Parts: sequence; structure tokens; C-alpha cells
Amino acid sequence: MKKLIFFLPLVLLFFVTCKKDKAKDKTVSEFLVGNWTVVAFGEDSNNDFILQDSEKSPIPAASSLVETFNADGTGTITATAAGNPPSPIIWSAQNNSTTLTINDGTNTTLVTLLKINELELSGYDASMNPHQIFILNK
Repeated sequence: MKKLIFFLPLVLLFFVTCKKDKAKDKTVSEFLVGNWTVVAFGEDSNNDFILQDSEKSPIPAASSLVETFNADGTGTITATAAGNPPSPIIWSAQNNSTTLTINDGTNTTLVTLLKINELELSGYDASMNPHQIFILNK
């Protein structure tokens, strides 16, 4: 009986640690699919690639910016304060999924991704210096 009491926790530990983490198996493109709302943005004045509270720009009241990424590489950008209809985009992840290319039909923006998981996305437009960092939540 003592052996069983000792052995059972080891077996349970084995099954818990061997459980496959499906989130780790997702690609950047799979993480991107869905609706993302900008929750913070600002100029990275000290170039540390971290958006400090002192660097954040205020998001005007009653406004929001929502980016929708579809699995087929299409999507929309919707700015509620502007009152305009959603703008269509075409997107793709490149450079081993560290760069996101977004084309709105007029401009192409290359976004360097800093962080992406199931709930948060952050990155910056590499063409701007100092960098404009943005943070979006699902």
C-alpha cells in the first residue's frame, strides 16, 4: 500500500507534465485570427521597445480601433470615432513570423512583432523612428 501511495503521485505528475500545450503549437498566423482592439500606443522615446506609461498616448473617449484578421489573409481595420466603414486589408506573417505585412490597398506597413499570444499582441512600425509601439488585446 505504501508503494501505491508513493507511485500514484508520480504517475499523475507524469500525465500532467506530458499534457501537450496546444497554444505553443500555434503559428503566429493562427494567433492573429480574430478581432484585436488597440488598448495602448505611443512613441518609444528611449528606444527600449517597451511602452512605458510615460510614453503612452491617450486614446480618446468613445473611440476605438479594431483590427480583424481572417484566416484567409484578409481582414478589416475599423475606427469607431471616424464613423467610416471598415477598411479592408490584406495581411501576412513573414520573416519566420517576426514581421507582419499589412496592406490597405494604398499603403503597405511592415510591423515588427514584439509579443503575441492568445490575448495580447504588441509591435511597432519599423519605418518610423522613434518607433510607435502599439498594444492590442483580443
